[in-house]
Amino acid sequence: MKMFTVMRMSARRILMDPKEYLFGFFLLQSMRWALAVPLVTFLFYTMLNTAGLVSVTNTNIIQLLASPLALGILIVLLFLLTFFAFYEFGYYFLVAKYQRLGEPFTFRTILRELNAKVPKFFSIHFLIFTIYLVLLLPIASLGMSTSWTEALQIPYFITDEVANMSYGKIALGIGLAVVLYVNARFVFTVLYFSTEREASMRQSLKKSWRHSKGKVLRIVTSLVTIVFTFTASATVLITLTLAPLFIAESYFEMQLPIVAGISFTIIQGILFTTSALMQPMLTEAVTIIERGEERLGKVTSYRRTFGTYLRRFWPLLALGFIVFAFIHTNTLKETVYQPMTKVVAHRGYAAVALENTIASLDAAAEAGADMVEMDIQETKDGHFVVYHDKTLRRLAGDSRVVGEMTFDELTKVTLTDGHHIEPLPSFEEYIDRAKELDIRLLVETKTYGHESAEMERNLVKLLHEKEVAYDYVVQSLDIPHLRKIQAIDPLIPTSDVIALNVGRVPKTESMFLSLEDFSVTADLVKNAEKEDKKIFVWTVNKENLMHHYIRMGVYGLITNHVSDAVDVRDTYEEEQGLLQRLLWLIEENQ
Repeated sequence: MKMFTVMRMSARRILMDPKEYLFGFFLLQSMRWALAVPLVTFLFYTMLNTAGLVSVTNTNIIQLLASPLALGILIVLLFLLTFFAFYEFGYYFLVAKYQRLGEPFTFRTILRELNAKVPKFFSIHFLIFTIYLVLLLPIASLGMSTSWTEALQIPYFITDEVANMSYGKIALGIGLAVVLYVNARFVFTVLYFSTEREASMRQSLKKSWRHSKGKVLRIVTSLVTIVFTFTASATVLITLTLAPLFIAESYFEMQLPIVAGISFTIIQGILFTTSALMQPMLTEAVTIIERGEERLGKVTSYRRTFGTYLRRFWPLLALGFIVFAFIHTNTLKETVYQPMTKVVAHRGYAAVALENTIASLDAAAEAGADMVEMDIQETKDGHFVVYHDKTLRRLAGDSRVVGEMTFDELTKVTLTDGHHIEPLPSFEEYIDRAKELDIRLLVETKTYGHESAEMERNLVKLLHEKEVAYDYVVQSLDIPHLRKIQAIDPLIPTSDVIALNVGRVPKTESMFLSLEDFSVTADLVKNAEKEDKKIFVWTVNKENLMHHYIRMGVYGLITNHVSDAVDVRDTYEEEQGLLQRLLWLIEENQ
């Protein structure tokens, strides 16, 4: 069966019977926002309060797990999230089942069958299905995710660090291929579990593995084709919708607020339709491949066409269109960004020079960075050098531990990444060069267990000797270490580095928070401002994410791609037309 045949059959079936899918989308989203999200939010913050926390971070996860009541609530939360995800998948598979049987059904019929599966989750099946959802993460880009899993992803700082390792990209590629293959073999699992009343999750997994044999290529190519077609179609329609604004502003220097408002309303309709039909198309494709259908069978329930619905509801649609166009017109007039976000070069400009060297510091300054993030470690004799890893293996081919070597030994080391060759710098010479370049430093202290009892005093003394104690920010994953620095000199700006934060703004005595981008939300940034906390977000290397966090108003954007970040930030400091503002809003709504 050819992939285009699968796509064409999926599209025809949905277009012949759009009611179940469009109204099902409304129903599922209504249930999500009216019931599921408030319930999950309430339970999550109840769990935090029970454990005496304001958020879950990489530093306090043990405290959460040590509270029996909080742990019980966490298990309930995982159960609910898993079941809600199953609901969204299962709904569309059950619609496809009843359509093929030619039996009449209602939304209540579908929900009753889904609810009947609840007892199956009070067993090992719950854990199995949770693992299955985790397996979806690497192929979320294929569209096989629900509204409950689409925001999940493997954090970029993990994949970026792995990719920077020897053979890291090869390992990532092999890992993704393996997970993609396994997921393709299990792609029929929810189909069987939701449509066969007595099926367990274990039985469904085994049956999917058996029936998907020899179909992996067909499954993957069919899903990719559907997602690509939807994406390409939406892109073309949005481009055509933006054409009048582009022509008016580019050739006639005209601002057309009403046209911009209408355009944004149309684009939102395009994005809504794409969201409403993508998941049904994919579940129909999976059903067609599993059944081996070669042609479209009879479709019986609630047969309607889009034309019928348009004729019936056009007054309501027209009124909604006018209201939203008016709202969007005013929104576009007010959408102006004047960001103060600092561009922070991660380990210097490591994309064009060797990380954590004077050369990368120079390159960052030349590219226009506002600050440079760099790593320091204490030597065996109480001095400091600029280096990230615990050992010299990655950049010097030497297995010795940095903290067990003297200052003289380390400053004689030559580093290389295969493209550049540079000496390992001392912290003193790094500061001296930064002062010459008039660029601030975000100093990350690395503590690997070899530090002296006087490390913090040694660091504070050096910062004062160089007269930069109150100009630079000192950050670390080692929070107790930061508190010792603050105890010595409370005026030194510090930043807690937190790799994971879910919930409210973490409690901290530091002026700054350095959060991985996986953890940063608009509400978190706003609440941090209310608490007089400033946020660095790391490590942001994708241009769309640079736009996202700059518009969010974070204090600092830590990135490997300094020039790109400077260019993106600078675009917001220019006066932008309605077309650019509209593009910003489109990006925020995707």
